[in-house]
Amino acid sequence: MANHFDSRFYSGTIINSAPNTRFAARLARRCCNEQQIISQQQSGGDRSLRCFCYKLCFSFINRAEWPGRRNTEASPAASRLRWALLLRLPKMTVLLDIDGVLVTTPAWQATEHLPDGFLKFNEKAANNLAKIIDSTNAAVVLTTTHRINYSVDKWRELLETRGIFPSSVAKLNDLTMLSDMGDRAREIKEWVDKENNDRNFVIIDDDLSINGLPSSITEKFVLTKPMIGLDEEATLQAIKILLDN
Repeated sequence: MANHFDSRFYSGTIINSAPNTRFAARLARRCCNEQQIISQQQSGGDRSLRCFCYKLCFSFINRAEWPGRRNTEASPAASRLRWALLLRLPKMTVLLDIDGVLVTTPAWQATEHLPDGFLKFNEKAANNLAKIIDSTNAAVVLTTTHRINYSVDKWRELLETRGIFPSSVAKLNDLTMLSDMGDRAREIKEWVDKENNDRNFVIIDDDLSINGLPSSITEKFVLTKPMIGLDEEATLQAIKILLDN
């Protein structure tokens, strides 16, 4: 990976940064000028610079150009940049609840269903989740109790129908009966203990019990309000958690 950075392009402050930050800065140079990159590091430090560069790179890659997403050809520049990012970035995962995050209908009202038979998402919340996915190429791990109702392939279809295109879809565990599920916080702790060796993750949920988990987990928790769902503030917080690591 040493050849990913050309020292001729940057001042000493960038050259002396961590290797993954130098790599991000090199990629970001395609999207802005060098002075913007240097100014960002001077104002926020190494981690701030890395987060800024990755966000800038992903914003450069139009969602419609991403390979495998839609029936369009990716431009060579966008394709090269995307794959360079994916090879370097750690795996990113959204642990996703649905009720109170994407479905925000009050309990006293009937929730609308789409023709596929599943619940209609709050449009703003769905767009915000799509923004998180598009900014990070994150995978989705379903924590919702609804997860037992469909296969992983069907879940991918349901999400894509609603404009959400994660890099992959999985379930929190292999349970198939609602009666077998423990509390959400314990299930998430078990997943983290088992899976979190090589990935960044964020938990998006309206379940307050998650606040009782260790700080190493709660610092990655974005709490939503049940009748508002995933709003702009929560979206920005989730992206920051995923990228600022």
